[in-house]
Amino acid sequence: MRSRLFAAIPDNRSLTVAALFFSMTALLHAQSTNASLSGRVTDPSEAVVPNARVAVISAGTNLRYEVLTGASGEYYLVNLAPGDYRIEIERPGFKKLIKPGVVLHVQDALALDFEMTVGEASQTVNVEAGAPLVNAESGTVSTVVDHAFVENLPLNGRSFQALIMLTPGAVVTPTAFDDQGQFSVNGQRADANYFTVDGVSANFGMTGYGAQVQTASGSLPALSAMGGTNSLVSVDAMQEFRIQTSSFAPEFGRTPGGQISIVTRSGTNAFHGTLFEYFRNDLLDAKDWFVNFNGLSKPAERQNDFGGVFGGPVIRNKTFFFLSYEGLRLRQPATQQTAVPASRELAPASMQPYLNAYPLPNGPVLAPGIAQFSAGYSNPSSLDAGSIRIDHVLTSKLTLFGRFNDSPSTLDQRGPITSAGSVLSNVQFLDSSVKTGTLGLTALITPAISNELRANYSNDRVATRSALDSFGGAAPIPDSTLFPAGFTSATAVFGYYIPGAGPYNQGKGTFNEQRQVNVVDNLSVTKSDHQLKFGVDYRWLGPFNSPYSYRQFVQFTGMGSAPGGVLSGIAQVAATFTNQSDALLAHNFSLYGQDTWKITRRLTLTYGLRWDVNPPLEGKNLSNYPFTVTGLENPAMINPAAVTLAPRGTPLYDTTWGNVAPRIGLAWRLSSGATLRGGFGIFYDLGQGSLGGASSYFPYVTENIFSPVSFPLSTQNAAPPAPSLSLPTNLSLNVADPHLKLPRSYQWNAALEQSLGNSQTLSLSYIGAVGRDLLRVEQLSNVNPNFPSIALTDNFATSDYHALQVKFQRRLSRGLQALASYTFSHSIDSASTDAFANYLNTPGSVANANIDRGDSDFDIRHAFTTGLTYDLPSAGSQKALKAVTGGWSLDAFILARSAPPVDVTYSNIRANGFALMPRPNLVPGVPLELFGSGYPGGKILNKLAYTQPPNGQQGNFGRNVLRGFNAVQPDIGLQRTVRLTERTGLRFRGEFFNILNHPNFASPIAILTNSLFGRSTQTLANGLGSGGANGGFNPLYQIGGPRSIQLALKLQF
Repeated sequence: MRSRLFAAIPDNRSLTVAALFFSMTALLHAQSTNASLSGRVTDPSEAVVPNARVAVISAGTNLRYEVLTGASGEYYLVNLAPGDYRIEIERPGFKKLIKPGVVLHVQDALALDFEMTVGEASQTVNVEAGAPLVNAESGTVSTVVDHAFVENLPLNGRSFQALIMLTPGAVVTPTAFDDQGQFSVNGQRADANYFTVDGVSANFGMTGYGAQVQTASGSLPALSAMGGTNSLVSVDAMQEFRIQTSSFAPEFGRTPGGQISIVTRSGTNAFHGTLFEYFRNDLLDAKDWFVNFNGLSKPAERQNDFGGVFGGPVIRNKTFFFLSYEGLRLRQPATQQTAVPASRELAPASMQPYLNAYPLPNGPVLAPGIAQFSAGYSNPSSLDAGSIRIDHVLTSKLTLFGRFNDSPSTLDQRGPITSAGSVLSNVQFLDSSVKTGTLGLTALITPAISNELRANYSNDRVATRSALDSFGGAAPIPDSTLFPAGFTSATAVFGYYIPGAGPYNQGKGTFNEQRQVNVVDNLSVTKSDHQLKFGVDYRWLGPFNSPYSYRQFVQFTGMGSAPGGVLSGIAQVAATFTNQSDALLAHNFSLYGQDTWKITRRLTLTYGLRWDVNPPLEGKNLSNYPFTVTGLENPAMINPAAVTLAPRGTPLYDTTWGNVAPRIGLAWRLSSGATLRGGFGIFYDLGQGSLGGASSYFPYVTENIFSPVSFPLSTQNAAPPAPSLSLPTNLSLNVADPHLKLPRSYQWNAALEQSLGNSQTLSLSYIGAVGRDLLRVEQLSNVNPNFPSIALTDNFATSDYHALQVKFQRRLSRGLQALASYTFSHSIDSASTDAFANYLNTPGSVANANIDRGDSDFDIRHAFTTGLTYDLPSAGSQKALKAVTGGWSLDAFILARSAPPVDVTYSNIRANGFALMPRPNLVPGVPLELFGSGYPGGKILNKLAYTQPPNGQQGNFGRNVLRGFNAVQPDIGLQRTVRLTERTGLRFRGEFFNILNHPNFASPIAILTNSLFGRSTQTLANGLGSGGANGGFNPLYQIGGPRSIQLALKLQF
């Protein structure tokens, strides 16, 4: 059976495409992490010097790259690994020229011109001036952070999420199970960023939820159980990283968001290493604001982050190794304000075990039968991340490297946060394992042609389960009460939900696995003033899901005594499910060509085309194929009678073949210290959206629904339904518009960059982007009697983004290094996530997407960040005084941003499990917000200002009209290095995150049916993400928590 990539091509085109593919394998380039160096060599009269030998020599390994200047005196070297180099230039009749200390960063395109002096070749001229500060070779907007800067900054959590926030246009966003990307770049969605490590994809992350949603198609990086990037690369093993944010060259793509390229460290001819320990304890930290507000005890915190790196030669100048290990043992403090059932004694005896599984109230009554429960607690977690890298010089023209990484991690998370609330007697256990293996081969074929090959296999496994315990006075429920005979919490799961009090689950979660094979190659050809690149990047993904075998779920309308209320003993709805595992496949193929043309010494043009092909997800075999339907050819107007199941094996949508993306970038060097840059490009996204969540739909799930029904269920009703592929079904189908297109983004920029002295640059940029044919989900109701509803992924969403961005960067000079940025922006869209669902369409047609058009969920108008390190001068001239005051440095990371949008909605659960999320109608003359010092953050939303619209209608209140809270956080680090020997130092370090203990609040709860509507119930750190199955970084390491102090000790040698 042919791969879907080519099977979908009509036969008369298969041969053409196959021939094109194989002919291009000799001319390949994709996602290179290496740098390039170019320039011109002249004599004192400015005449060009041809045939001069230019040698670029690695300071760490003595690896030598050589090329002769051309007839115009030009030279060009590509595929240079990031690092420190020495340049030597020789030609008979001229003195030998030597320039040490040339630092190349990841994906640098550095231009260095040289003037040779007439004289004997035995004489030497040393050039001391540093590399150019201003990028005069590219129209791309990007930010690079090197290892020295990373090592000194106070990075909370020792993960490079904080570094991403230093980038203009990057916005940290809250996460949810169906939107786990954590940050948006220049108005693009949070799952539109592409991570690479050593030139291969790191986007093989897998969610801990049963529905794999975006993770099935490789939209997200593989993070640890706590949401950290140290599962991919420990900070101490990272050489540097670059994030490209606008109009990047055709060699970069696959997604339209930020392109984050990470390069790992390698060994050198000298043995070097580090041993470290980072320590935290609740005795050092301030109380969470809500701990004080609710009169709680401070929860325990214990952190030991330990490990080390070690590298050096196996054979000098030939073979090198680099080892890394990081271990983390953490008890993460957390505080939550929740709602629980009250008046439990009034419930029937058969209901009381289920109510007693909630903690006992310890706060005021919030609604009839619902009271507040607040508590502090600690979530234990662990990480063991190890890696080894070997670099080998096969010949002077052929180098090889291999890297293997293994990073298991765990998290026990109390009260998993959902949109419906949290139950703190419910614990979710998550086990994650990330493994990667990468091989790279770089060949200098001729002085003008070089090739770089990368091959990778990666695997991410995530397993979850949930349990009830006695936290807060709760009483766990035995399996014999929850499950029918033959099932236990090891194989099945039970779910219970009271609106206003939150849901809980007990039993098996899911086992999700993502497998990735990624092959990329890189061939660069220099021809006169042109640097040509051609490329291909192929990625295969194999997501697998093995869920629970049986599930029972029950929901009530509230604590009332009317039918549907808990006190009546009659549930609003109950359902039983049986689940099957599913194994899907995804293919991504990209081909491109580009030319960097140095038109003049001052003007460089980069242009080219990129072609992306992303066929729909398919089944590993016929029995794993997700079902789709026919009759949706015109989603804007559907004939209900024509909608029926398509034969199994029918693609979810037609593969699109015309995804050609032109790119152009211009760099014009106005003077030696000023450059004007601009660029335009079209960018395509993967286009799978939430279709990876098919395992939660028919035919993978079979369901029996009872509404209303006595609870506990009878033996007959509790029996598992028999798997069935027949119609009608109680479950929705997850399908796509059969003519679904790849979402696309048009992006452009104009930037002026000016050097300020010898060490600083200031850049001013305008960034624009519009998104068209973006994904969203329509919930088609009452299509016909065979389907209660259809979740339809379509292309009806749009977006617009405009920004003014300012960036200041200072190289390390006189002990000071800094990176600061400010962004003034506005982002508007009709859906901010691929899983954004509109459930308010009329039968036979989809909703008008423009009714949802408003500020994006990640619209932050003002954002400022800065990071700096400063070596403090020693005091006095006496030796004893210098010994005490010398070796100190002060480091800082500061963030300030304006408030994010808040979207007010209702939430009602339909019988088939889908939530209606209509926005309300406004009550005229009633204020939308109430202000007062007794409210968290000084304000709450006014519930009396809103009324529920008629069933099936959208209210007149717009999307994302209100705003949450501003955020400000300064982090400070103070460290001292004591030299033990010439090459050995001991570093003491204290880091003070949110040193002023300024409270930052998460946005208020905006679901009107939630008992805690209108008020913020947690700090910003908890609101941004919880790690685990919900995604996001561990709250202890997010911005917006209370003051936390970290002490560290490092031995460097």
